[in-house]
Amino acid sequence: MAKKKYLTETEMLEQFRNSFENAKKQTEIATIMAEFGYTPEVIAEGELLLKTARTAYDANQKEGDETSKAYKDYAKVKEKLEKIYLLDRKKAKVIFSNDPYAYDELSLAGVVPNAHINFIELTRKFYNGLLNNPELQSKVARLKLTQEGITKALELIEQVNLLRSEFLKELGESQLSRKTKDEALAAIELWMREFYAVAKIALDDKVKLLKALKG
Repeated sequence: MAKKKYLTETEMLEQFRNSFENAKKQTEIATIMAEFGYTPEVIAEGELLLKTARTAYDANQKEGDETSKAYKDYAKVKEKLEKIYLLDRKKAKVIFSNDPYAYDELSLAGVVPNAHINFIELTRKFYNGLLNNPELQSKVARLKLTQEGITKALELIEQVNLLRSEFLKELGESQLSRKTKDEALAAIELWMREFYAVAKIALDDKVKLLKALKG
């Protein structure tokens, strides 16, 4: 028994478009389908559903591309921050290996978390701890961890946060557009399911026309 072929969303939209074109342009199909209730006016209703679905699909694709770009922008800058921070952290751990106060002040113990919020809080505490403590800052300066580098790292932290906010905004818009797309596709798919069911009856003895109708 042959497996049922499941169409992709783009394949489904194209099949529906072809079906409407054939239902309108092939006179014999149009005449027979009209006798079974699918007049030009009714076909137009289906075409409107298809147009809505196509628009929603295209909008979702656009939102998906924008979300992907926003994530890549965020990930790229976060990776840059991670690289800088991990090196600076190593320097600080060497300098303050025998200084429990500094270790606690700069959160040098334990592992670096992967979660965004925890990572950002850790890096912010580290660089602010150095920036606001001239004594600690002077000690790390000999390993080329300068005030300028500290300031730039803090600016990078804010940039990472802004890019993540932009990504989350795009993600929310993408999820909303996906919901709209899914609803629109479900509506046209339901309409076409009945349309094809009626066509199968109407064109029962005209296999070639039925095949043409389905594209």
